[in-house]
Amino acid sequence: MAALVNIGDTIAAIATARGRGAIGIVKISGPDAASILHRIFEPGAWKGGTADGVSKARRLRHGWIRHPVTGERIDEVLASWMPGPHSYSGEDVAEINGHGGGQALTALLEAVISAGARLAEPGEFTRRALLNGRIDLTQAEAVADLIDARSQKALKLAGRRLDGELRRQVEALRQEVLDVRSRIEAEIDFGDQVEVESDLQGLAALIREQMVSRIERWIAQCDAAKGYVDGVRLAVVGRPNVGKSSLINRITKKEKVIVTEIPGTTRDLVEVSVSLGGMPITITDTAGLHESQDPVERIGIQRTERYLDECEMVVFMVDAAAGISSEDLRIGEMLSDRKVVVVQNKMDLLRTGIPPKVPEGWSGWPAVAISAKHDENLSELEDILVREIEAEDVDPGGDVVPNMRQQGLLCSCLERLNAAAERLGEDKAGELGSIELGEGIGYLDQILGRCEGADVMDQIFQRFCIGK
Repeated sequence: MAALVNIGDTIAAIATARGRGAIGIVKISGPDAASILHRIFEPGAWKGGTADGVSKARRLRHGWIRHPVTGERIDEVLASWMPGPHSYSGEDVAEINGHGGGQALTALLEAVISAGARLAEPGEFTRRALLNGRIDLTQAEAVADLIDARSQKALKLAGRRLDGELRRQVEALRQEVLDVRSRIEAEIDFGDQVEVESDLQGLAALIREQMVSRIERWIAQCDAAKGYVDGVRLAVVGRPNVGKSSLINRITKKEKVIVTEIPGTTRDLVEVSVSLGGMPITITDTAGLHESQDPVERIGIQRTERYLDECEMVVFMVDAAAGISSEDLRIGEMLSDRKVVVVQNKMDLLRTGIPPKVPEGWSGWPAVAISAKHDENLSELEDILVREIEAEDVDPGGDVVPNMRQQGLLCSCLERLNAAAERLGEDKAGELGSIELGEGIGYLDQILGRCEGADVMDQIFQRFCIGK
């Protein structure tokens, strides 16, 4: 991806999603953006107006795009150009708003490339904005996070990073660490010349109380927000024929999973996406857990058991009409260290209307009695699921929530600051403490994009779609 570093040429790409649509946009960025647009743009005839092309910046102009070689009219469009540095990429940008549709947009893009542009790499427009100093790395990553947001809260968190809030807070923390390091270095270099009492232990306390605690809070908020960003994986488990597939069909309000009265219908993991309480949920129907001689069914059961290690929550279904069986007890033991909601299904078959008493070992799990067949108490179940999912909800307050790459760098920085505080507090080794602080500053610089190599940048921008 060496071409991404070369910002001297002009790039182009389709900037809207593929498929049918009312409008599609082709974006051009680089020093020749305006000249390429003028070469292929034919102004429309406006009564009383002038055919001045798109000479006026930031104004849409009606006209046609002609192929630069054949002269053939391709599409009726609205075109504009925005001179740098006041554009998304920080350089001259032109946009062609044509009709949506794969063939129409492809033809427009081919005309632009024939006129002198090259096809952009993934994320190259945003990378140019970074290289041109219009945004920093935290904001560039926020663009991808914003596009990938799967919930309103994830959108809000990414929006705060895009606004520069993470950069400001990391910059402030970096300056504080740098100030402490400067004090240590001054004492090392000039301590014998200035009558100043050494206070390395006080600096150690300052690092722990004001810096370490702040980073720990940011890391915890990232973990708490993970469900809103990545979605929550929820497995529905239980014996065969307890109603797992029926429940998923009711929650999603679609017949996503085959339902029969024959036990063992589901033999593989079946994933269905749904939104509960504004959080994206992947609900997985699983093979019934029981002893089976069927080799295909046994493979499905093994996959279910492995999947339990990957999901964040389990809905444990039992047959209320049949009562709690020894198989249910065995499954309950298997789930003992997991986040579980117990669902007693088939309440419509119980004359008493009273569900069987759950074993003492399940008492710590929320429980609800339902009839998936008749949609009874499903809203109560959904409320319980939302409550359990939001139990570790994120409330950043005045802070922002970092993404996973940034969280990893914060964890490394945290290790170095803790090590520095230990050196200063116990060993009173100012030189070693200063080295640890310097390494911590290096990790903060990586968050801000000040010392990232091309390979790291390539990995970050590969997340982007072409056209952004």
